[in-house]
Amino acid sequence: MERIRDLKHSGIVTVVLFLLAIGLLLAGGIGGARAILYNQAEEDYDVEIDLYHINVKILENAEEPENGILLQNLVPAGEVLELDKEYEEILTVLNPNQKGADVEEIDEYVRVTITKYWEREEDSTDTRIIEPSLIQLGLPGEDSKWIEDSNAHTVETVDGTKKETFVYYYADILPAGEVTEEPFVTSVAIERVQPDVYRDDYTEEYANGSRTCTKVTTKFIYDGAYLVIEAVADAVQTHNAVDAIKFKWGVDATIDTNGTILSIA
Repeated sequence: MERIRDLKHSGIVTVVLFLLAIGLLLAGGIGGARAILYNQAEEDYDVEIDLYHINVKILENAEEPENGILLQNLVPAGEVLELDKEYEEILTVLNPNQKGADVEEIDEYVRVTITKYWEREEDSTDTRIIEPSLIQLGLPGEDSKWIEDSNAHTVETVDGTKKETFVYYYADILPAGEVTEEPFVTSVAIERVQPDVYRDDYTEEYANGSRTCTKVTTKFIYDGAYLVIEAVADAVQTHNAVDAIKFKWGVDATIDTNGTILSIA
């Protein structure tokens, strides 16, 4: 759990971060899922002398996860997570900045950053790199309200861990108290890979003789590993939007007269 705490208190400029880890327990199936949702402190930033206090939240299947635990119902009770099977997982973004005693009603533009990778147990001696592409997420398509920043799509290896990152911007203004009309993730699946097969011959002895037997062991590259997905959502004000987006996210946004983001560069 120490690594998770480090993530929570890192210097990343985010409002919401969740981490999920699925242990791959058996060659023929996968079992056990856990996830932790962190709602970090809201952040202050200012653009052209205007100061705003802004917040954003990630929702799972239209609700805030109970006790901050995600994926509790991803796999039906009594079943194990199957390879090559697509499981519905709807992740959206909520603008919770409704007017209240301590909160201003603020509309906002939203960005999400999604990183996926694998980690092995601390005592594992397996140094093989597992491709993040084996983690298949239902991400937004070309006709979605989510605009992918292709320049921010990266695949990099750090300390023996290969990570893939995607960045998406929600094209429409997200009004206070509302949720994005379209999710930024719709499903999770794990691709089946060709396993390694090991054959070991051994002899069984009996009172009246013996026989030669063969033990066959099937192992996948991700046996004993953990699937990790990090999702970060953050937001900026709609006032002076082009400047706010440039200041906060470092990109140039083209926005039409209706407030819709047409492109990101």
